[in-house]
Amino acid sequence: IMSGITDAVVITLSEKNWVSRYDSSGQGNDIAKFVAVDNNGNVYATGASAGNGPNSNSTDIVTIKYDSDGNQLWASRYDGSWEDSPAALVVDPAGNVYVTGGSSGIGTNLDFATLKYDPSGNLRWVKRYNGRGNGNDIAVALTIDRSGGITLTGQSYEKETKDDYVTIKYNQLLFYRGDANQDKKVTISDIVYLISYLFKGGPPPYPFASGDCNCDGTVIISDVIFLVNYLFKGGP
Repeated sequence: IMSGITDAVVITLSEKNWVSRYDSSGQGNDIAKFVAVDNNGNVYATGASAGNGPNSNSTDIVTIKYDSDGNQLWASRYDGSWEDSPAALVVDPAGNVYVTGGSSGIGTNLDFATLKYDPSGNLRWVKRYNGRGNGNDIAVALTIDRSGGITLTGQSYEKETKDDYVTIKYNQLLFYRGDANQDKKVTISDIVYLISYLFKGGPPPYPFASGDCNCDGTVIISDVIFLVNYLFKGGP
């Protein structure tokens, strides 16, 4: 802490393997709020960070990815209109990052704001929700299912009913059955991917249904056989 200003600090604790600091160029308060780790040991942190320029008194949502040694791989800022603050972060099996929270709208007070970043930190989409009363709408939790559906919940204010529960689900993924590695093709590499998942502890297909080649609701060896028949024996 210097001159009463705070920076966001991420520390993994096992005899302090590493320490990484993030200080916004606005020289204001940077407050980390949520952290997640993927299967490769990469660390993801998100929080509220002082804005820059004319919005220097505002806050942005800043999401950062570190490798397992604490090296910063990328940092992405989201600036709505004034006050933006995250409430939850999740990482899917493909390395996409989802953040939700509250974000000031234009004449709408706070809205739900849900962000998706790809594994390289590029913002892929933003979903905003403003309740019927134009009051404060603040998402507080976020989850993702095996089909890629995003579900979030939080509070939404209306004059007649005050704060209410609001739960929203977004469906986002289009996929090919059999395209287990999500490269938009069905090839022998998908057979290898499924074998790795089933017998070597590899990552699951994502969305999970992309590995359910025979549409029986499971991903097992029969799906590998189905793919082999399709690719090499003229099967369906």
